[in-house]
Amino acid sequence: MTSNAASGTTVGAGGSAPAELYRCPGCGAVVPAGICPWCRSEVGPIHGDAVSQVEAAAPHINITINNDAVGAATTVAAAPPVPVPAPVPVPAARPTPVKKFWPAFLWALLFGMLGADRFYLRQPGLGLLKLFTYGGFTIWWLYDLFQILTGRMRDREGRELVGYNPSSKLPWILSALWLGYILMVMVLGMSVQG
Repeated sequence: MTSNAASGTTVGAGGSAPAELYRCPGCGAVVPAGICPWCRSEVGPIHGDAVSQVEAAAPHINITINNDAVGAATTVAAAPPVPVPAPVPVPAARPTPVKKFWPAFLWALLFGMLGADRFYLRQPGLGLLKLFTYGGFTIWWLYDLFQILTGRMRDREGRELVGYNPSSKLPWILSALWLGYILMVMVLGMSVQG
């Protein structure tokens, strides 16, 4: 067995020297040249400091605790760092489709009392609440219809409805005709009963 004092390595009976060890610049672990198994940093003569075999045998982290009444220090050697797994790529979430003005308007106009417009805008909680209160006792239905007509209604992600044209009078005319029809049916129904 021969010793090489310059590098701190010992050549065994087989004649082959063990691999040189280096201190990883990323985590401080003592590893052979190549890629650090713990932090995936490149380790080698250019990237890390050479470490002797004696230094490599000793733990690379020491914690000193001084909690004795006499003042005696206790040194605890910590284990080398735990290997960090490579990050797993997360698939991108599919974007939800953009909601359009005309379907939202028609759902609100014809079936808004039942919350159909809120279901279309992917707001099922509000849709159910609107369904069970019969359109918020018609007040919520009228409010939502006005929000859609003025372009203030948003979908679940807060996006505007596509296709809204503030200068278009057709949605306002259809709304007025539908509300007039409903009022006419209510008045005629009361006069027949009364």
